[in-house]
Amino acid sequence: MSYYQNKGYKVIASGLLYPMESPFEKAKCHANHWFGNESSKFIVDGIDLSQIDNDTDQKISDFEKEFIVRIGGLIDP
Repeated sequence: MSYYQNKGYKVIASGLLYPMESPFEKAKCHANHWFGNESSKFIVDGIDLSQIDNDTDQKISDFEKEFIVRIGGLIDP
């Protein structure tokens, strides 16, 4: 993130993406600024796999869609 900011690029967000094994707390995982830079967000997020059972792939697809919508909402200015 610092590399691109130092090169003059406008960095909207960066972060870490994981498969999650338990629900996460958004307040602890989504920061609206990064080291005082109000225009860049830092996000720790992922696809919640804690509710997945062995009988369906559709659930994984649903959680992937939720993740995409959530990240889109965070980075859409």
